Amino acid sequence: FTDSTIFADDGMEVVTAENEEECQRLAERAAKDMSAWYDAVGLTLNKKKSEIISFGFDLEPIQLQDELLLPKTEIKFLGCVLQSNLRWDRQVEEIEKKLRFAASRIRNEGRHFNQSNKRILYEAWCGGVLNNNAAVYLPHLNEDQKTKLQRASNAGVRAVAGLPRYGEFPLTEIRAAVGITSVENISERSLMIESWKRREILRNQAHSGPVTRGQSAGNVIAPDQRSWAGKTTHTKATIMWNKLPNDIRFEDDVEKARKKIKDLAR
Repeated sequence: FTDSTIFADDGMEVVTAENEEECQRLAERAAKDMSAWYDAVGLTLNKKKSEIISFGFDLEPIQLQDELLLPKTEIKFLGCVLQSNLRWDRQVEEIEKKLRFAASRIRNEGRHFNQSNKRILYEAWCGGVLNNNAAVYLPHLNEDQKTKLQRASNAGVRAVAGLPRYGEFPLTEIRAAVGITSVENISERSLMIESWKRREILRNQAHSGPVTRGQSAGNVIAPDQRSWAGKTTHTKATIMWNKLPNDIRFEDDVEKARKKIKDLAR
């Protein structure tokens, strides 16, 4: 009765219901079932690190053996900050901090490196931060949030190029010259990859229903974008399908597809 997401020793169970009472009941059942499962296999559930969060209603505290789980307004799962209001302000703040810290490390630890080696540090420390969970939140940011991340990313670009921390410089041109991808392009690339992952479904979807000019080209009908449906990665990835060239749509090798997408979204 739950949707499970498990990675290494981190796990999340998601329950949904038509009303608050049922959702509360299912959340309590999920928490107790997880605790019982851990006991059954000889593991210990760390109740102090266990968290609960609700979306669209106010969840009541859940008693888990001797620990009372209090609902949070935000939790972090696999490095991504999830807020109960479904916004991304805190995630952007966290990424900003990590990017600026990484930029200072490039200046300090890479001070004797040439530009090529500093760029390697950037890709590991800044690029890694931006690409992690990119498809989850980047396509859903507003322009102000993307600008904040780009400015934080530019701190790393300045470090790679050996520029002062402050001052007016043509950073777009400098970023392109040293071969560093913009936040906007990382966002677009992440959606292309998500769209490619759904290729089997979207290929079939493109050839169902009445034959149109777009359908003949392998395009799909744009999904309903009203309300929250338009704010999901799945919806945006479906729309992105129509922008993918056929050599990517019909590429089944993951490494080749990633390379083609990387070349396309520079």
